[in-house]
Order: sequence, then structure tokens, then C-alpha cells
Amino acid sequence: MLDGLCVGKRQEVYCKELSQQMSIVFDYNGERYPCVRLLGKFKLDNPILCQTNNKNNARCKKCWAKNICTFCTADVLLKNRDFPYKKLYCTSRILYYYTIKELLKLLKTNEEKLNTIISNYLSDYIY
Repeated sequence: MLDGLCVGKRQEVYCKELSQQMSIVFDYNGERYPCVRLLGKFKLDNPILCQTNNKNNARCKKCWAKNICTFCTADVLLKNRDFPYKKLYCTSRILYYYTIKELLKLLKTNEEKLNTIISNYLSDYIY
């Protein structure tokens, strides 16, 4: 979320590591996988990765948080959780709303602490 707020980067997909192949791992046969969590289960060229990692659904398209929204696509693929938008209320959107509200509260009450949070984030940010 801070990518969007601090750096201005839009999150076009749920997991940028999968879409930009930033976390490629190899098994002992040299097969490529997009993420260590998907090792042995979903190879890099599996079309389900693109289908699962995009925000091309009616609810996300209309959501105010679509450009800051991220979550672990591997969780969905491994059946550990469902998409946040498939619940009655999107759990991700609720968390983003709460986080932004708390950040704005810090801006009013303790700007130094907010600046520390942002500085710490940016100091470890990988462009």
C-alpha cells in the first residue's frame, strides 16, 4: 500500500513479484517457478498465474483502493485463502481504509512519527 501512497506506484496486479518475475526459483531439475511458495506446484509458464493475479473483475474495477491493493496470490492458488473481494465486504479494502485513517491521524497528532514510518519504508524500498 505504501508503494502507492509514498512512491506513486500503481498496483496493476495483486502480486508484482509474480507479474514481473522478481522471485523466480528453480527446482533441482532446473524447472522455473514464480515464487518459493509455488515451488513444485505452479511452473512459471502456467496460464493460471496471470488469470489469478489480475484485477479484472467487476468489484475490483470499481474499487477506490484498486491501485494500492495487493495480496499473496500464492495463498489463493494453494487454497489457503480466497480472494478478498469474494467476501460480502472486501477485507483488503477495509484494511486499507483503516490504515489510511490511522496514517491521517498520525499526520495530525504526530507528524514526526509518520515521517519516521515513511522514511523507514523508503530506506528499504526496492525500485
